[in-house]
Amino acid sequence: MEDDAFAVARHWDDRVERHLAMSSCNLRHVSAGALRSLSRLRSLRLADNPQLPRGDVVAAVQAVDGLTKLDLSSTSVFQRSHDLSQLFYDVWVGLEELVASGNGIRTLSANISTTRVVATLRSLDLSRNELTTLDDGLSALRRLEHLSVKANRLRVIDGAWLTGLDRLTTFDASYNELVEVGDGALRPLSRLRRLNLAGNQLGAVSATALPPSVEFLSLRNNHLLDVRFLAGLSHLRSLDVSANGIRRLDARLFSGHIRRFAISANFSRNEISSIDARAFAGVAFSVLDLSGNQLSRLSMYAANSSNVLRADDNIISDVDEQVFHATRDLHLANNRLTFLRCGDNITTKLLNSSSLHTAAQAEASSSQILVLDVSGNRNLGLSFHSQHSSCSSLVGLDQLEVLRARRVGIRRLSVSLLDRLTSLRVVDLADNEIGAIHSQDLDAAAVTRLHELDLSDNRLTNLSTLAASLSWHVERMSTVNLANNPWRCLCSDVKACRRLSVVLQDAQTRRRTGKRFSPRCASTDVSAASTGDKSKSVFEFCRDLVIAFDSNRTTALDCLQPRGAEQRAVERTTTFRTLSIIFIAVVLLAVVVSLACHRLSRRYTLLRTPARRTAASTRKNGYRIVGETALDFTDVQ
Repeated sequence: MEDDAFAVARHWDDRVERHLAMSSCNLRHVSAGALRSLSRLRSLRLADNPQLPRGDVVAAVQAVDGLTKLDLSSTSVFQRSHDLSQLFYDVWVGLEELVASGNGIRTLSANISTTRVVATLRSLDLSRNELTTLDDGLSALRRLEHLSVKANRLRVIDGAWLTGLDRLTTFDASYNELVEVGDGALRPLSRLRRLNLAGNQLGAVSATALPPSVEFLSLRNNHLLDVRFLAGLSHLRSLDVSANGIRRLDARLFSGHIRRFAISANFSRNEISSIDARAFAGVAFSVLDLSGNQLSRLSMYAANSSNVLRADDNIISDVDEQVFHATRDLHLANNRLTFLRCGDNITTKLLNSSSLHTAAQAEASSSQILVLDVSGNRNLGLSFHSQHSSCSSLVGLDQLEVLRARRVGIRRLSVSLLDRLTSLRVVDLADNEIGAIHSQDLDAAAVTRLHELDLSDNRLTNLSTLAASLSWHVERMSTVNLANNPWRCLCSDVKACRRLSVVLQDAQTRRRTGKRFSPRCASTDVSAASTGDKSKSVFEFCRDLVIAFDSNRTTALDCLQPRGAEQRAVERTTTFRTLSIIFIAVVLLAVVVSLACHRLSRRYTLLRTPARRTAASTRKNGYRIVGETALDFTDVQ
């Protein structure tokens, strides 16, 4: 990049600030005056240019007046000394933000304090380097507000390293090798709001290690066994302690001061099997994530409310009634539920729950659930059937708008049960065992209110159901998904195919279904020689069927000949009868031959029996009597 690279910039408006990004451009040379014509350049990105000489970078940057942001990630600037302070001697005093990640930096020497940049630098990114210590160099950057040392080799955090950083609001030390945060190490950072210590090897955090001003805390992917330190964080608004080894949550886990606003808490992918009944006392959650643990019963644990409650992938078999009154978005997928609510037991559960309402008040109030996901509870399907209405999973969910119940073993679509859910708009019953839907069910009020219906991967076979569903889909501008069902394409379905052909002429149908919905024939009574493909598309089959019937063609498909279906039925019956007669004749012949052989064998045996008896007769006076008319004097002396 030579001096005249940006000569055109002299025609630009000098009142507009400029930002130049030349990352990953394989730059090998930048002349000292290449950027001089960019008088209002404020941000410069030269990242991922490893062959760009250090001298060229320094000379080009010094020629720019007013540069505030510089990105030198993955360059050769620090290959000589691996010390950050070497760059600070050459950079202009006005720099506010520096990104120097992926440069192999190993030290932050105290010489930084003598550089001019310490008076202006507010953000420093040193991620993906080789730092094992922060030394005393950072303490000179007293205006620093954002610091990232992510993905280095730090094993401890010493409070002396961060002394003097009173303005620091964001500190990211994630994915290092931290095994310890010194007692009180971060306590002096009185303005710290965001702290990220994820992906380390921390086994414990002391109650005095963190400043109470922290609002966003991430400790995921560590080795924590308890979270008692949370009681000291009075301003906490977002917490992530997922993927640790936590087994129990004690009473009054959070500080009483955080009740002023809703917080987000992620306890997922731990080993939690026990939660104290007062663990979340007085807390209102925007999101509470308890998924991927070992909970067998779900409650609110004295929490005031939770907009979103995630408890997927546990072993939950019982849900406290208070959950339905304090949650709006409830996720219970992949548990061991056989039912959610029993009408006879609702009042009893409320009496035993931790709610402050009386049973009469709770019974009068309706459920607050808007979204319910119970997918993957294999034994829950029976509770969705109408005959189990006394112990139904949907009783009382008057405000429910979205229902997702995949893989729960539902065998039929219970319209009477859905009819009570007047607010329901989205129903996802994919991957169940639904074998049939009556056309009148699709005209029921419970179904016509829906905006989306997913019945894919079930056992639907009747093309009349498909035609009625798509008609409902087009007429009401709703979305229906019936893909991956074993549709039976029969020649007797001319009426259904004609209706399908009319529906598919609507261009809006194609736009809304798209590639998501392309049903295939799982079986057909048309010969393979006629179709050419056993898994022919339902729409193609119906198109051919309707065209052939309308044009009275007899060669299009075997079943399209006049009275072809009856004729083939007669042929099949005749063939079956013929084969049956042949089989019976062969069996009878085999029986006759067998009897004849048996009779001949018996006669032969009877004929040979007297001779054997004579030959075996007793000898008298040296001779034997043979039969009745002969004497045998053999061996008589």
